[in-house]
Amino acid sequence: MGFWKFSIALHLKRILQQWSISACLLVLPLLVMATGLLLPPGAQPNILKVGILLPEKSERGELIWDRLLQYSDAQTLFIRAESEEQVRAMVAGRNWECGYMFVEDLDVKLGRNDYDRIITRVMSPASMTLFTGWTLSSVVLEVCVPDIAVDYLKGQSWFPSGETGALPPYMRGMYGGDEISELKIEEIDKGYEDAGAADPTGASLSRGFIALFLFVVSYLCVVQFHEDMDSDFFGRLAPYVSRPDLLSSFLGAVALPMLTAGTLSVLFGKQFFPIHFTDLMLEVMLLVLYLFCLAGFSFLLSLVLRNRNAMIAALPFFVILCLLLSPILFDIGQWVGEARLLADLLPPAHYMKVTSRDTAFGDYTALWRMIWYTLAIFGLVAGIHYIRRRAVTSRRRE
Repeated sequence: MGFWKFSIALHLKRILQQWSISACLLVLPLLVMATGLLLPPGAQPNILKVGILLPEKSERGELIWDRLLQYSDAQTLFIRAESEEQVRAMVAGRNWECGYMFVEDLDVKLGRNDYDRIITRVMSPASMTLFTGWTLSSVVLEVCVPDIAVDYLKGQSWFPSGETGALPPYMRGMYGGDEISELKIEEIDKGYEDAGAADPTGASLSRGFIALFLFVVSYLCVVQFHEDMDSDFFGRLAPYVSRPDLLSSFLGAVALPMLTAGTLSVLFGKQFFPIHFTDLMLEVMLLVLYLFCLAGFSFLLSLVLRNRNAMIAALPFFVILCLLLSPILFDIGQWVGEARLLADLLPPAHYMKVTSRDTAFGDYTALWRMIWYTLAIFGLVAGIHYIRRRAVTSRRRE
């Protein structure tokens, strides 16, 4: 215990003298406050608008439209177009990011499994159409897959006289026996009015700053730890104090400034976005859990990247991954399923998913995933450390 008190006091004094760590902790509350001033509640969120032109009185077209409405969220909005001229004019004027026009005989072509040239894409040179194209393709496949499956079963002579009455109930529902619940355009428009009033953009950006900056601080602590281990003072302690004890004392020393900066940021967030920031005690509890999560990730980094220069070189890579995979600026996981799996490996993504609802701790599934992730990463660190200690002990005996 005496070593811990001495080590934490020493590290805390040194942390306050480290300009990189201190700057991150000081800038974090200011960034949240600036976000609240520049993007106050009610400001227009940056929505990616996509025009969709479907033929009139098309059964398949309505199914496609219903599914596209389900993909609309705070970042992407699909808009029903009235004519080809409207699509081209809105895209040319950059009112819409891009547009997709379906052929007039859509039902006929899909009925005979003809998918050639059924969609025409309208875009400007700077359009972001990659992810929207994937979304549209997946929706068309969702509508057409039941027909493809039934045609295949017919070809395999599963049905007498080609009838589909022998289909299982769930396939009859997919094939058209059960109607899909309709989403009225008026309800969608009202939902976006509510979303604009609640302003998820500024709140999400504030949460993103908290998650990202605390992650960077914990990462810089590991960099500083490797630099310390190369110094003469800590080099003399290495034979008597294990690396996990030295790193844990460092992280314990920086935990208080990190929690203070995070709490101040939450207080600013509550002032500007009261809907998206909940009770202060719950917010602090979530920050403590996130700090444990970062501590486990930092331990793992110290075991995998054991060189200071390698850590510094990998920092931009981790920051870019957090920006792309965590729902801070946009959620790439809603378009690319594999991105969700990769995002689950990063602590900021877990923090953002827990707070993605109207209030912190609103998504209990994401909260349990974050808890299990923290326990799993500490278990992995303990396993790696145990294996390495056994290997060192074995070499010494030899």
